[in-house]
Amino acid sequence: MADAAEAEKYRSKNAYPVPLKSAKCNPKCLLKKYLTNQVFDQLKTKKTKRGVSLWDCINSGVVNLDSGTGVYAGDEESYTVFAPLFDKVIEDYHSPYKLKDGHTSDMNPDRVNAPDLDPDNRFIRSTRIRVGRNLKGYGLAPSLTKKERVELEKKVVGVLTSLTGDLAGKYYPLTGMDEVTREQLVNDHFLFKKGDRFLDAAGCNKEWPEGRGIFHNNEKTFLVWVNEEDQLRIISMEMGSDIGSVFSRLCRAVNELDKKLGFQHTKSHGYLTSCPTNLGTGMRASVHVKIPHAKDHPEFDKICEKFHIQARGIHGEHSESTGEDAGVYDISNKRRLGLSEVQCVQDMYNGVKSLLEIERAAIEKQRSVFPEALNKEECKSLLKKYLTAEMFNSLKDKKTAKGISLYDCINSGVVNLDSSCGVYAGDEESYSLFSPLFDKIVEHYHAPYKLADKHTSDMNPEKVTAPNLDPDGVFIRSTRIRVARNLKGYALTPGLTRKERNEIEKKVTEVLCSLTGDLAGKYYPLTGMDEATRQKLVDDHFLFKKGDRFLEAAGVNKLWPEGRGIFHNNDKTFLVWINEEDQLRIISMEKGSDIGSVFSRLCRAVNELDKKLGFQHTDAHGYLSGCPTNLGTGMRASVHVKIPKASEHPDFQKICDEFHIQARGIHGEHSVSTGEDAGVFDISNKRRLGLSEVQCVQDMYNGVKKLLEIEKAA
Repeated sequence: MADAAEAEKYRSKNAYPVPLKSAKCNPKCLLKKYLTNQVFDQLKTKKTKRGVSLWDCINSGVVNLDSGTGVYAGDEESYTVFAPLFDKVIEDYHSPYKLKDGHTSDMNPDRVNAPDLDPDNRFIRSTRIRVGRNLKGYGLAPSLTKKERVELEKKVVGVLTSLTGDLAGKYYPLTGMDEVTREQLVNDHFLFKKGDRFLDAAGCNKEWPEGRGIFHNNEKTFLVWVNEEDQLRIISMEMGSDIGSVFSRLCRAVNELDKKLGFQHTKSHGYLTSCPTNLGTGMRASVHVKIPHAKDHPEFDKICEKFHIQARGIHGEHSESTGEDAGVYDISNKRRLGLSEVQCVQDMYNGVKSLLEIERAAIEKQRSVFPEALNKEECKSLLKKYLTAEMFNSLKDKKTAKGISLYDCINSGVVNLDSSCGVYAGDEESYSLFSPLFDKIVEHYHAPYKLADKHTSDMNPEKVTAPNLDPDGVFIRSTRIRVARNLKGYALTPGLTRKERNEIEKKVTEVLCSLTGDLAGKYYPLTGMDEATRQKLVDDHFLFKKGDRFLEAAGVNKLWPEGRGIFHNNDKTFLVWINEEDQLRIISMEKGSDIGSVFSRLCRAVNELDKKLGFQHTDAHGYLSGCPTNLGTGMRASVHVKIPKASEHPDFQKICDEFHIQARGIHGEHSVSTGEDAGVFDISNKRRLGLSEVQCVQDMYNGVKKLLEIEKAA
């Protein structure tokens, strides 16, 4: 849509831009609407003291005929010298505001009434508030000279790097940025790109990327873009829904920067920006919030208008919410000029509050009736098998002491009809309060175990008979044993609050980092992880990803990746995942076939952690887990073993069944061993509940021993 050559024909003659009157021009473009021949002739020979002309201000809209606004101010004086054009554009865009009314700023966070809207983090993923600001004594971005831009960068960075407390951080200039830093900023979603064709035609991209860069604090909750569309884009953000906290941080930062740098401001226009749409507060206050029901409400648009908010997809303007982000929207304030920053934030807060009231009411209504989706033919889950309408109605109004409902437990299975199990417990009490459902599923999955039989744990490695099966390393590549554990006094992962998750992370890491000997190591939090560390953990196969759609629907992924991380020992033979599907996934592993050694290390670690932390456990269920399939030992003991001949033996499956083991490819569940891994299988125990950890390991050992006997004989 951009045609710089066509625009230049008229610019070179300082003639009226006729393309604005063509059918190609956006009929709603404000430049087209208000730049009459009379206004053009009145202004075409005028220039600001900095030399900014009318054509400098309108060039972007003439080059890009699909523009919505079409004008950019080159400096503060542009707004007065070219007022016959700018005033009309401003008052149209910011209607009903009139420039004669005057604009008032207010960056006092105490004046916003914003109690946390979503303390359980069921709906709001993140909060972000930004303002655009420009320094007194300089042109706006379109007219900045190279010397001014570099000078401005130096001045701003000097102030930013002097900030202390939670605002203290580091500046990253775009010029000369190394690839590791660039990749890290991309992963953090902090890096800004060269301006689009609209900004390019306005003159904002000159000498890119010189004089531009990014500052962020150590906690990555405060960010400043230097010399992007405006000289400063000042941003405060954090995971979750504490809008008051985010605004408070922004106010402290902006007020400090204004005091030390001084921002361009007029009584009529508020804080000045190059694009007239950002005048006034220059503010965009937004949350990412999951509101699929509210979005489909017939009054959705009216509610947005009432509270002066706008909704879009979370991947930028004009984007749609799809896939795992379906139903998640970016909700922000719409007004910027003629009201204060406090009012902008209050607009957004009040609008989101109203939408959440609709969303909660719709969910409550939906959850009050039996989920008929379970009756569909494609649904084969244990949830479908055992949840009758009668059972649903008897349990639907009950809640645990931590607020977990039946629907919280079954939501994943209702959303994902291809689930095999379909239920997740939100806390320990879920297993007793909703026992009419859970008991049937548990006993079906773990048959022939009966909950009345009771479960016994045994983490004594000396009770396993496990001489090395493959001392020459011909068949067994590696051994890995893991258990799932959850801490007493907390909900299980689907029901954890933000506070609980962070508290668990802190408590667990303190214990892990106190371990000594061959268990001593280091903790790597996912939040703020640098690219080099991330890549190293990927290469070591230690990094875990955000949970799949089953875990997402169960509530396990809330505020990802906050409160999660990885600990591993110095020898890389002991690993702990914190707040993944369970609060702890404790793993012992090593190359080769010494199953006894791997189990011994795991026992020492688990027993030490249990002593210092305490794990959830009942006589009937063993160690508790969010997913009923992991109850009991929570154990998966496995080896990667090359058995191409044994796997083709006609009795292969019978042998697996006899020794209670299961075989799969080495790249995860449902994978197949091919290529250089052909014939290599992951062999693991199948039983978890109703037998001890010692017995699980012995199952796996005995089964692998039998398969190796067949392989060697063949």
